[in-house]
Amino acid sequence: MIDIIDLNGAWTLTWQDGERGPGKADGVMTAAGTRPPQSFSARVPGEVHLDLMAAGILEEPTVGLNCLKSRWVEECYWIYRRPFTLGTLEAGARAFLRFDRLELSAVARLNGVEVGRHANAFLPACFEVTGALRSGENLLVVEIEAGLFGACDRPWEGWGANDGVRLTKRHWLRTVQSSAGWDWSQRLLNVGITGGVRLEVCRGIRVDDSSVICELDESLEAGTIRGRVFLENLDASPRPAQMSLDVRLGASDVLHEARYLTMAPGAQRLQIETRLPRPRLWWPRGQGEQVLYEVRLTLSVGETIVLDQRRMVGFRRVRVNQEKVADGRLFCLEVNGRQVFCKGGDFVPADPIPARISGARYRTLVERAVEANFTMLRVWGGGLYERDDSWNRFAPRRLIRPAGWLIIRAWWSGAETTSWNGETGPGAMWRSAPRHRTTTSSTRSFPGSCGRRTEPATISPARPTLRITTTPTATTAETSTPGPSGSRTTTSARTGP
Repeated sequence: MIDIIDLNGAWTLTWQDGERGPGKADGVMTAAGTRPPQSFSARVPGEVHLDLMAAGILEEPTVGLNCLKSRWVEECYWIYRRPFTLGTLEAGARAFLRFDRLELSAVARLNGVEVGRHANAFLPACFEVTGALRSGENLLVVEIEAGLFGACDRPWEGWGANDGVRLTKRHWLRTVQSSAGWDWSQRLLNVGITGGVRLEVCRGIRVDDSSVICELDESLEAGTIRGRVFLENLDASPRPAQMSLDVRLGASDVLHEARYLTMAPGAQRLQIETRLPRPRLWWPRGQGEQVLYEVRLTLSVGETIVLDQRRMVGFRRVRVNQEKVADGRLFCLEVNGRQVFCKGGDFVPADPIPARISGARYRTLVERAVEANFTMLRVWGGGLYERDDSWNRFAPRRLIRPAGWLIIRAWWSGAETTSWNGETGPGAMWRSAPRHRTTTSSTRSFPGSCGRRTEPATISPARPTLRITTTPTATTAETSTPGPSGSRTTTSARTGP
């Protein structure tokens, strides 16, 4: 029901800064045979700084003052060009152009026709291009910039930002915030087609995304596994389908759930769920086993399987305990009803150019943290929404998930306060909408993640529960006030000597 045309690999790259550059010369946007002067070879997925380094134009920007020498890159428009050939589409077939990641403000043109715009590095872009395709040779052009042009007329005052934001307007840029400069990072705004590109030719059903979520009851005696498929029925009439969930633990089959349904025309979400009595629990490192269930989610239309996905999930219930006590308020993490002592670090982007972060880099960082006896990672809220495969790379080496880490996802708001949900959700993964629906992080399938807008308190080993008191102490206290929708606003203040 779907044919994939891979558009990754070699592209041509050129530029334009508003005054000079061949990027918008005649034929650049429309003629496949045109090769503009001052053009370079580019790799997709990739990034402009990397391509210019490969061409010998830039030096490594993380060395010395080279980041300043590279600043002109983020102040230009960059034009990617990729010719490809295509046969005649079958009757009723529709074509969709999908970008996994664009950094940042992009306009996509196919054969000179604008097919879509996108300005969010955290979400994929998908445009229907059926009417713009030709039988034979086609030219795909992506004009892209780092976000400075798109945000230049937007306000900066009143957003709790420093003076540097007057230039970058980074609070408007849906990308890694530290790329605009941080106290531990140089300014290096990324630009380019940093994710994969493909053309999807669909007939009947187009699957856009899927997720597997598990939730543990408050009693810890039963859990729910829920599978969701986001798709579009391209036909004008309803179509029957079958969804199924298969759950395994090791080599043993645990349960099977099937559902027969009818898909209406158009975009929709399909869901199937099942209950698992007395699931074996996932525990953090040092607290117990890291039990993972394998869940297989399938969707079939007639004799054709249109989705076959496998995820590893674990059952655990996490909350931030802020209950009132005699001399203040508790502040500690509980997993499966047990207070746990957390020790770990803040996981920021592993490279100022995330497009070149390799699996080896992730493995090295995680191995060093395991050697240091970490039990928790806090994924910094101004950084990457780390991809599922970034964490899944560790599973074969029995690192993150089997090592039993809690993965705490911080949500940076750009202000001096952090919003809290109080008690976090009971699931074993992120409780947020999938990538194509919202700008929040995608659903995570590793069992160490916690609920939204939470991060751990630093708890002294001598006193595993932090209590907020009015007596001066040499620690950091957190004061909490009610916020909207049941959330809480927490402000840190250091007291004592």
